[in-house]
Amino acid sequence: MQRDPVIRLVAETVSVLDAKCQAGNLSFGQFGGGHRRPSIRNRHGPITMSPVSRAQSIVFKILPRSDWEAAEQTGSYAGSADDLRDGYVHLSAAPQLSGTTAKYFKGLSDLVLVSFAAADLGPTLRWEPSRGGELFPHLYSELPAGKAIAVHELPLGPDGIPLIPEGVG
Repeated sequence: MQRDPVIRLVAETVSVLDAKCQAGNLSFGQFGGGHRRPSIRNRHGPITMSPVSRAQSIVFKILPRSDWEAAEQTGSYAGSADDLRDGYVHLSAAPQLSGTTAKYFKGLSDLVLVSFAAADLGPTLRWEPSRGGELFPHLYSELPAGKAIAVHELPLGPDGIPLIPEGVG
């Protein structure tokens, strides 16, 4: 039986995060309806993340496929010309992806969307005001290819804007 691609994407992401969390301090707790929500444990027990934090628990980088393939070979991605100019790697949270693709990637083909657990990127990941004062993830180090959760192709839509896979943004 073939699974819906959205369900498959979510299941793969949760599975990868669960495995990664076994080695770290991020854990996943169950709550009503079988949904999973991230929580962080400290010495006093679990700390449930706010809805904003949950939306920010996965971050994404859009880049040319050839750049990502090179990053996989070298182990990291230093960034695009814009990233290098600004001094950090520009990332997006899921709700920000459609605006990012429309503004910066319209008409560009052969792109990929790479997802990362924010917790895996460490203290060099900062949430800072950008477009319209909205907080965007900025990584003040190279993006470690080995920390990628998933890589998705971004085909162009009829309007020339890359299509975000269903269930991601």
